[in-house]
Amino acid sequence: MASARAEGPGDGMMQPPKREDPPTGSSEPGGRLAVPGRWPCFVVATVLSLYFIVFVRGLPPSGDEAWYLERATLVLDLLAHAGRFDWAAVSGILDRIVDRGWFMPGMPVLIAMGTVFGRSIVVLRLYLGVLNFLLVCLIAKSLFKRNGRIASLVFLLVPVALPYYVIYSFLFWGDLLAAHTFLLLGSWLVGQIESCEGEGLSPRRGILLGLGLAVVTYLRGAYWLCLPLLLVGIFLSSYGRGILRERLRHFALVGGLCSLAFVFALAPWTILVSRSHGFHVTTTSMTMSQIIAFGDPEYVGSIGDPRESNPFFRVHRHIQDRARAAGRSFRDQAGVELERATDHLTLKGYVDRVRRNLRSYWLDSEAFMKRFETISRAGGRILPPDGWRGIFESAERLNHGVWRVLLSLGILLFAIPVSADRRSLILSMLYKYVFFFFSLQPFFAVAHGRYYVQYVPFIAMAAGAAIVAVREGRFWPSWSRPGLDGGIVLAGQLLAMASATAILMLILVEA
Repeated sequence: MASARAEGPGDGMMQPPKREDPPTGSSEPGGRLAVPGRWPCFVVATVLSLYFIVFVRGLPPSGDEAWYLERATLVLDLLAHAGRFDWAAVSGILDRIVDRGWFMPGMPVLIAMGTVFGRSIVVLRLYLGVLNFLLVCLIAKSLFKRNGRIASLVFLLVPVALPYYVIYSFLFWGDLLAAHTFLLLGSWLVGQIESCEGEGLSPRRGILLGLGLAVVTYLRGAYWLCLPLLLVGIFLSSYGRGILRERLRHFALVGGLCSLAFVFALAPWTILVSRSHGFHVTTTSMTMSQIIAFGDPEYVGSIGDPRESNPFFRVHRHIQDRARAAGRSFRDQAGVELERATDHLTLKGYVDRVRRNLRSYWLDSEAFMKRFETISRAGGRILPPDGWRGIFESAERLNHGVWRVLLSLGILLFAIPVSADRRSLILSMLYKYVFFFFSLQPFFAVAHGRYYVQYVPFIAMAAGAAIVAVREGRFWPSWSRPGLDGGIVLAGQLLAMASATAILMLILVEA
């Protein structure tokens, strides 16, 4: 049996270290695993607190944040009516929570839970900041146990050099909270692959993975696209089972349970939104976003109420009215409108739109910093107007430089193939898949400078893991012929390299 495990289909990947040999710098005398250290967490907490006092305390809700707050109130009403068994009222409130189907309900539920501490905007922002801080500490602890102190320090300290990331930690948008939660889930998956000694993840852990992904998807609807990553991880965990048939049997069981747990956990929302708008897995806004991003500007500008400045409201109302008149579902009518809007879209036109999308997504990094400065004038401030404007401008300059350094590093780590060693899966599999997933948005929907914050914790994680991998001599890929598992990881890395090349050409090279 030992021989079969050593020479199975996964022999192209190095065997993980024995359990009694933890990563360098990750243990204390007596074998007890240490925590990352109090001072780095203290530094992060101090930076978060200072930014909260200076930038966030007087920041009123804006944009989609208002929707999340309103739905949080509806969640509380829902619980109250459910406690009285008033199911007619519950049904009506559920319809109001679904509303246009633009947003997932995870953030409203989290905000509603935070009302036990108070209902003021300041308290709720602080509550979300604490949640993000706790997730960051848990991720750092996970990195420390497997990769050592350097990886955890880089992960903790690098992101807080970016002002936008720190401010966003307190906002009601779910992008950063979802990114942190998925990073914790992905880190846990890699840890399970390393520690299961090739026997494969247990069915219980497969179910936990599916439920964890459902939680993240309730925060940000696009994360259901990360299910393939979890399934690949489940397959890689069974490298010691020898023959491929046995591995596929394990994959069918554990991967199937993971998928079923995810589908069943997400089903209540899918049913609710599909009942009102036609079948949608998560949200209804994707087709609208494609119409706005890639549709003919004259056509998009001509539909809906011209007095409505927000194109999403105009397009949604137009689709809704046309669907009602034609007796179609919102989904079907949205497809019709997308065909009309993009009827004359050429390949060159599509590439130009994607290029603009990418540049806005990655390089318009201070758009929301400027927005925060503008809307915070209506809130409480601890500085006079000139000092207030000056400190925001300084933060914007710092943000501009730090983000470009992080982005360059992130693209480099995304493009360069690394070792297929199982201890490097956090780099070769998790990071590259997620970077690719985040980078899809400009190709399929509206993308702008709000969303890049989700890259930051993953880039910091990858940078710390890469430093450790280089020091331990397992960063660069070997030239030996890969086995099945190594081939899967290598194929993903080649896709990442090709994707990075294509994206950089789109951004840098004019047609």
